[in-house]
Amino acid sequence: MYQPYVYNVYDTVTAMYYIGSKTSEDCNPDNTRNYYGSPRHKSFREAIKTRPETLVKTVIAVCQTKKDAIAFEARLHKELDVKNDPMSYNMANQTDAGFTSNNKGRKMSEEQKAKLSAAKVGKPAPNLGKKLKPLSEEHRSKISKANLGNSKSEEHKANMRKPKTLEHRANISAARKLMARSKKL
Repeated sequence: MYQPYVYNVYDTVTAMYYIGSKTSEDCNPDNTRNYYGSPRHKSFREAIKTRPETLVKTVIAVCQTKKDAIAFEARLHKELDVKNDPMSYNMANQTDAGFTSNNKGRKMSEEQKAKLSAAKVGKPAPNLGKKLKPLSEEHRSKISKANLGNSKSEEHKANMRKPKTLEHRANISAARKLMARSKKL
């Protein structure tokens, strides 16, 4: 029998909690033993894999529809502000329209930026070498109409005419070589 529900998982080792809802076609609050949610929190995923016996799951509410379950979960997330609660495994607050971004308002550390940058070094851009479909005449005319009256300032034109620095020219050359190499692959 289909019965969406909202639940709480309490970690007896860390004293942290997770609030979620189960709304899939096979959900049944009487059979909740092996489902602890689909969390993005690394420590919680690890706890589910390695020590599920330390997790205590409690059904908070049984709902009539998926929409009701999500709305109830969203209300709990908002009231408890689980995204910002250090004792919560939830990394984002549920809303009626989906989850809040867990990066909104957060700044990346220089270490995080360097790590992301290092991971991308040597890899071509995701759309490099992909050919776009030619634009239809209708699309081209819309773009043309949108750009009518938008002229570049004299300062902008002057900046475009400026000769490139040696470093800039070297970067352009390296990018073109990488593009040529990726086309050969």
